[in-house]
Amino acid sequence: MSRIKAAGFLAAVMLLAGLSHPSGQLSPAERQILNALDSNRAIALTRRLSEDLVKNDSGAGAGSAIAGSADERLLAGFIEAEMKRMGLEVRRESFPVHAYDYGEVSLFAAGKRLSAITLHTAAGTSGAAEGVRYSKGNTTDGGTLRTKLVDAEDGFASDYEKLNEVRGKVVLVRRPGWPSGYVLMEAAQRGASAIVFYDYGNYSGESPEGALQQMTLGYRDPIPAVTISNRDAAWL
Repeated sequence: MSRIKAAGFLAAVMLLAGLSHPSGQLSPAERQILNALDSNRAIALTRRLSEDLVKNDSGAGAGSAIAGSADERLLAGFIEAEMKRMGLEVRRESFPVHAYDYGEVSLFAAGKRLSAITLHTAAGTSGAAEGVRYSKGNTTDGGTLRTKLVDAEDGFASDYEKLNEVRGKVVLVRRPGWPSGYVLMEAAQRGASAIVFYDYGNYSGESPEGALQQMTLGYRDPIPAVTISNRDAAWL
């Protein structure tokens, strides 16, 4: 990958942001950079980063490299080596972050195990926060939550008004796009023990039936939150 290709990403971002030539046409220099972009290489590199280098079964999604983790350091080392190999001058900087470690997610309904991942920053049924242990389950010493599931539709106050008491239950909610932390807070305020999200169509424009989308809720959440696929939500 040449130096001009390394700069191409920044140029592409500038173009997408509307920072192209004042006349609205691409300048010769911009066109040269765009012509030098290699989509096949970009796809191959993305696959190597997300599938070959990081191999784990994180509760945040298989292959996830969470900030502050050993996997993130592995990726940083690889990227640094690649950029040096290209002839670039590289400096690595470190920043303090809250590190999250996500254990395996086990979600069962009517005896069937469903594929699920923990949303970033969401609490688990048990774990530690800032070094303090917690448990939000009701069986196996607080490590497992066993309760009823209630369909709370879009998770707004008007949806809960159509339901009976949800205290102590798990609510199923069609995720209303991002941010959705206020929907989780609504569930927590009404006493729900956990929340299960599905369907991201009105955020991304598409909802693959078997996809599990990862996204942060923005803060340490008061109840466990996981996401499942549209296919499993329809079955529920």
